[in-house]
Amino acid sequence: MSETIVLEAQPRTIVGKQVKQLRAESLIPAVVYGPTLEAALQLQIPEKELQESLKAAGGTNLIELRIGGKKISSLVRDVQRDILTPDILHVDFYAPDMNVRLRTEVPVIHIGESPIVKSGQAIIITEVNAVEVECLPNSIPSHLEIDLSSLTEIGAMLTVADLKAPADVEIVTDPEEILVRTDYAMALETEEEGAAMAVDAEAVEVIKRGKEEEAED
Repeated sequence: MSETIVLEAQPRTIVGKQVKQLRAESLIPAVVYGPTLEAALQLQIPEKELQESLKAAGGTNLIELRIGGKKISSLVRDVQRDILTPDILHVDFYAPDMNVRLRTEVPVIHIGESPIVKSGQAIIITEVNAVEVECLPNSIPSHLEIDLSSLTEIGAMLTVADLKAPADVEIVTDPEEILVRTDYAMALETEEEGAAMAVDAEAVEVIKRGKEEEAED
């Protein structure tokens, strides 16, 4: 079961381009909406507390917004950041109906160690790092685990069907979808060498073209 994080917020009256004033005061504009609310609520949240809550929530845990004496259980729907810095510009929160199942993505975490990878003969290729699940909002797992210790040979793979979820959580991603697989360790080296050769060839072409232009001059 997911952990609930508490975050204090205040109603916001400043909108539009004037929100720059809020950010200058280390207050981040936000909005919360959902089926349990009559209308979307415009909010402002202290930047430091918001950063800490987003980190703790990890994209799957509920955040309890406390707005005056009101408590709203919510999920982070969208975080807008500055394209040049990690600064948060705006956050969308979604307040779900806590009695209705919803679908969301949760990350897949690797545990254990593949014997053939440990020996240096193979590498792990990750095909999918998150899956979609369906459950009640307060049952969203922070992650699901996949054990790599069963990967004992080249070409071995683990699929969504190998994941184990809590009884009240249904995985809706195709069970045959590959999560991870093993490949020869040299495969990565060959790929890197190919990329390096492509870069070298491009550099040679640029130098060659430059010399030809100099000769024409």
